[in-house]
Amino acid sequence: MIPIEDMILFVSIANNGSFTQAAKKLNTSVANVSKRVKQLESKLGVLLLIRSTRRLVLTDAGKQLLEHCAPIGIKMEEAYYSIVDSHQKPEGKIILNSNTNFANIVLAPIIEDFLKTYPKINFNIVLVNKLDLPPLGDYHIAFRSGNLKSSNVIAKKFGVIKYVVCTSPKYLEKFGCPLIPEDLSKHNCIDYDYRSEGRIWSFSNKQGEQFHIRTEGNIIANSSAFIRHQVLFGTGIVYLPQFMVKRELAQKKLVKILPQYITKEVPVYIIYPYKTSLLPKKLGVFIDFFLNHVHNLM
Repeated sequence: MIPIEDMILFVSIANNGSFTQAAKKLNTSVANVSKRVKQLESKLGVLLLIRSTRRLVLTDAGKQLLEHCAPIGIKMEEAYYSIVDSHQKPEGKIILNSNTNFANIVLAPIIEDFLKTYPKINFNIVLVNKLDLPPLGDYHIAFRSGNLKSSNVIAKKFGVIKYVVCTSPKYLEKFGCPLIPEDLSKHNCIDYDYRSEGRIWSFSNKQGEQFHIRTEGNIIANSSAFIRHQVLFGTGIVYLPQFMVKRELAQKKLVKILPQYITKEVPVYIIYPYKTSLLPKKLGVFIDFFLNHVHNLM
């Protein structure tokens, strides 16, 4: 039986009329092509090709083999190049799985700019609010923060999500500003009910002292985006990822509280179920683009 790769090689040589062109298409050397043809001829016990300095001619045996191999070989060659093209050309669909807030605030503007450069790539965005990864095969790239549970993926840490305590100038005018973490117990603290530690806000100072403050307030929600809206309305004080309020802090719509204290930081990862060397081109260019732009938004 002729190996499949030899069928593809022989059909490619015959169709291109050149060892050199076949070598280029198959991403190998002319010497390797020549060697494999000789091995094929030796296996069959016939001469398939007559090669001169100017042209390449199929022998009768070569024509006979091509007649039988061509339909299969062409299909295989098409399949081969289709797969190679999908890995070498930045085009096709990317299934991306991410936390909702991170996607809305950080990913959205990055993807907008990315598509201007790579218009032949399209996205299927799946937004979730959980730490568990979807099953392998259900995504190409995922974003997660915190402690990862799966070890069957490539997880590249690209930074940390820093938390910030902030409120609106309107709230400060009415209720005053906390000066130490313990002062938070006297204020309306709006909290996120997915936090594993409950209504405990953690701080440390430059000397390494830890402060774990139990907060109280009249709103608790399972959406940090909702909490962000509430703090802008002047309802209370919040403890949120910095990327969610970065623009509002820069615009002075919100004010940092207790800036002399250190808040928690959570590692954040870009995750993909491929070895880097085997990444399709569409994923490789997106990962590079993302890593080059994400720090401006966090």
